[in-house]
Amino acid sequence: MAEAAPARIELTRVGEGCWRLCDPALHESDPRRLVAFVECAEDHVTVLWLRDTHADTRFDTLEDALAVADSLLAPRARRAVRAQRPVPIPHFPPRAR
Repeated sequence: MAEAAPARIELTRVGEGCWRLCDPALHESDPRRLVAFVECAEDHVTVLWLRDTHADTRFDTLEDALAVADSLLAPRARRAVRAQRPVPIPHFPPRAR
C-alpha cells in the first residue's frame, strides 16, 4: 500500500464559519506558517491572504479556495526545507579605459 503524501494545508476552525489556513511544513513558531484566514458566508468564501500573493480573495466554495491555497504551497513543498547555499554571482574586474 502506498504512503499518503504529507498534507500541504492545515485548516483549523477558529469560529463559526471561520478557519485559519496554515503551512504544516513550517514549525509552529514560524510566523510564515499562517497563510490565510478563511471566512464562509452564505453564497461565497472570502480569503484574507497573509502572504504576498495575487490570488483571488473571493471564491464560490471552500474547495475552490483550498485548491488555490494548495497550488500556492505546492512549489514550497517541492523545495528543500533546510537552507541551501546561495547561487554564486560572477564577479568581473573593472573595465579598462
